[in-house]
Amino acid sequence: MGRIEYIQKQQKEHSRKVIGALPVHYPKEIFTALDVVPVEIWGPPGPKAGEGAGLLQTYICPIVRNALSFIRSGKADIVDGLLFPHTCD
Repeated sequence: MGRIEYIQKQQKEHSRKVIGALPVHYPKEIFTALDVVPVEIWGPPGPKAGEGAGLLQTYICPIVRNALSFIRSGKADIVDGLLFPHTCD
């Protein structure tokens, strides 16, 4: 089962909300307690920098740039919400 199929199964069969989160110190335990499925967004394959590059300072790390580009491309629209913890100092 792929990632998209897993997310859809959690939403449809188990009525769980799915939150996309950048993979840096987010509250996994709280999501679990609330029966919410966290999905980490690392900036998966797809656009690199592109859409996200012009919206951020030049010194922002690639994880954030790629994740923002991925989100802006619409490929993360399957999640019910997004969490952006403090990332890449």
